[in-house]
Amino acid sequence: MKHILRKFVSLKPGKWDTYIWRAVLAMRTGHHKCIGRSPAELVYEQKLHTPTIWNQGNKQAEDNRIKNINLFFKNLKEYRK
Repeated sequence: MKHILRKFVSLKPGKWDTYIWRAVLAMRTGHHKCIGRSPAELVYEQKLHTPTIWNQGNKQAEDNRIKNINLFFKNLKEYRK
């Protein structure tokens, strides 16, 4: 994490604390050779929808996202009973 954070704060080292979220996001969404995917994919079983992929126009990803959101709310209603 220190290595990633150093790259983000090279221009403003006094503001390192404002870049922590970026370093964490980079670590969680970056591809890791040892596990063959990103840590986020391992946990959530899908790629995180970060700003870098929002405008790619991937219809299948959009459909999967809608499906997962609908399933989440369906399960939420069942858990409340």
